[in-house]
Amino acid sequence: MGYTSPVEEKKKSLFRSLNKETRLYIIIYMTTVLGGVIRKWVISSGAVGNVIFLIQALLPFCFYLLDRKSLGNVMKKHGILAAYLLLLIVQAFNPLNKTVFHGLLGIIMHSVFWLVSFYYLDNRDKFYSEKPMSIFLILAFGEIILASIQYQLPPTNILNRYADENYTDIAIVGNAVRVTGTFSFIAGFTSYLVFQLFLVWALVKINFKPAITLLLLLLSIVGTLMSGSRAALYINLIVIFFMIITEWKNFSLLKNAFKLVVPITVLVMVVLIYGNLGVSEKIQTAYDNYAERFRGGVESGEQSSRFSSSYMNLIDFRGKYPLFGIGLGATYQGATALFGTSDALEEYGFVESENEKVLLEGGYILFFFEIILMFSLCRQLYVPMPVKIMIGILIFMNPPLYNVYNSIFMFLGISLLDNIYYRRMVQKPVFA
Repeated sequence: MGYTSPVEEKKKSLFRSLNKETRLYIIIYMTTVLGGVIRKWVISSGAVGNVIFLIQALLPFCFYLLDRKSLGNVMKKHGILAAYLLLLIVQAFNPLNKTVFHGLLGIIMHSVFWLVSFYYLDNRDKFYSEKPMSIFLILAFGEIILASIQYQLPPTNILNRYADENYTDIAIVGNAVRVTGTFSFIAGFTSYLVFQLFLVWALVKINFKPAITLLLLLLSIVGTLMSGSRAALYINLIVIFFMIITEWKNFSLLKNAFKLVVPITVLVMVVLIYGNLGVSEKIQTAYDNYAERFRGGVESGEQSSRFSSSYMNLIDFRGKYPLFGIGLGATYQGATALFGTSDALEEYGFVESENEKVLLEGGYILFFFEIILMFSLCRQLYVPMPVKIMIGILIFMNPPLYNVYNSIFMFLGISLLDNIYYRRMVQKPVFA
């Protein structure tokens, strides 16, 4: 037998201390964060990319494979979820749909967030949110560092490649690229940044080192500016606002002032002394470029019209099938690319809003079912009422639907924060 060092033995014992639910939780996180590395920089084959994407979409369902009785138990306890899944199956076979494959993919994409979220609600004791915290932190800082490097590079650089090697039109904001981090496209990175804000909130809740928490919060905002995403900035502001009003005691000047004096002073001195390295200039450039894009959208009217139309269309729906829709998966780009576009969708025209996609595919019946699921999920969380309201706003504004990154990171973020509140409220040990 080979020699095992004490360090290796400790690592092994730590890994073995994780239960199967927490291990799967980490695997889902790592796969979602790093899947784009393979798709962009290792194997750019479209077939390989589709396989990786399918793995990312299906991994959350594996929670139900850990316990054969879990699916039945969840369905019995949450009747609204069972009814929702039955509705998805029926709507997958809508005769207006192009193919049955659209419907099958639609079932997966519509259900992944809800199924894994309600599984978590019934199995909180099996999740240990603080155990993988070091992994979250390492990758969080790594993503921002990579993004800052990408921001300085030209669009033609390999680091700024998208997963689709034929897609050469790299998005620009101001005079810099809109960064993607390790993700295949911008949407993955912006979805990840939402999770990172939940991570910051979790650090505040567990009284983690204030210097690291503050730095990660500031870097999250900088990362959002570099992404050029206006929706991501709105979500940043919403989450930060609710975090401050909910965790005000943890932000108390009397409690944390002394702890933060030194790190803030050091941070300011670094920026001032080493300004010649371009740190402050890079942050200023990110802000200026973002402000230019924001201002352009306001002046052209594109920003207000884009925001208002996505919600006005829910009230004044212009589709011909407002009750049952045109079929599940009909608007999913992956399905239309592989299997074609239904005549009903082509007649309707381009649709971007996720809420409008729900309404178009499944009508008001599916739309209201998802609203009910949202209320049911929020009601059963252990987080304070203001946080439940915030989570409801986020889900409604940016439904976890056809952006699999959004579905997974929304689940990871909500469960991370809720589990920490839960363990403190019921005094459950974090390391079991």
